[in-house]
Amino acid sequence: MNEKMQTSVSAVLSDLSSTLGEGVSFGSFNIDGESVRVTLEIDPDECEDCLTPPEILQTILLKRFTNAGLGFTKVEVVESPPA
Repeated sequence: MNEKMQTSVSAVLSDLSSTLGEGVSFGSFNIDGESVRVTLEIDPDECEDCLTPPEILQTILLKRFTNAGLGFTKVEVVESPPA
């Protein structure tokens, strides 16, 4: 994975992080060819029913990555295990 791609992914995640609300943030990401896997870190006290479903986040991220000129065809959002 090249540095420019990492920077672009980080910029998209940073831009969207303010929409997630308190207690929720994007964690690490892993790029594998045309796929990117993003970890969603959730505070254990956060209301699970109040969270945007991962499927919707995946769609939003794919659109944002496409708009940023990244060639991803698949985005996976996974929740980090509780600490």
